[in-house]
Amino acid sequence: MNFLKTFIEILFSPVNFYRKLYTKMPGLREWILIYGLPLMVAGAAGRMVRVLNRVAIEQGSLLRPWQMLLVFLVSLAGFFVSVVAGGYLLSRLSGAFGGREDAGGGIILCVTAYTPFMISQLLGAIHPLMGPVIFLGIVYTLFLFSKGTGYILATPAQRITGFTLMAFFILFGISHLFIFLISSMFSFTA
Repeated sequence: MNFLKTFIEILFSPVNFYRKLYTKMPGLREWILIYGLPLMVAGAAGRMVRVLNRVAIEQGSLLRPWQMLLVFLVSLAGFFVSVVAGGYLLSRLSGAFGGREDAGGGIILCVTAYTPFMISQLLGAIHPLMGPVIFLGIVYTLFLFSKGTGYILATPAQRITGFTLMAFFILFGISHLFIFLISSMFSFTA
């Protein structure tokens, strides 16, 4: 698997990507290590820089190195938990929507659909005024879910919109709840 080729294909040709992916599903471990983990590391780094910028603007001080590391690790763990738990939950939900229950496929769908959101975390870290890019990343993530769920989880075409919206609330709810709960213990990340 080539990371850059996969990345470009997901963003610019999602229907063809998901069609090919369905015919030859990769191993879950390989998929997470080679594609998902680097993507989540990029997203966590972007979130760390955004928190660093926000604290510097609001409090007029910088985070200590251990605080930055903590923000990074909590973000990375939140994204990872969201992908794994979310993939499992989406697999179960897919059965309720008339699709196929496939936890590995659900996790792969989560990783691929998260691509624009993770990249938007990096782009949003460039400057505080780049915040709307994150919203666009979320919208494109929803679009990717809608394109991939029919192939990966065999969600019926008439139920894709409802499934996509449920997937959004499940995935972003898991990651944001995890990050909020852990971060609320530290005033610098609240």
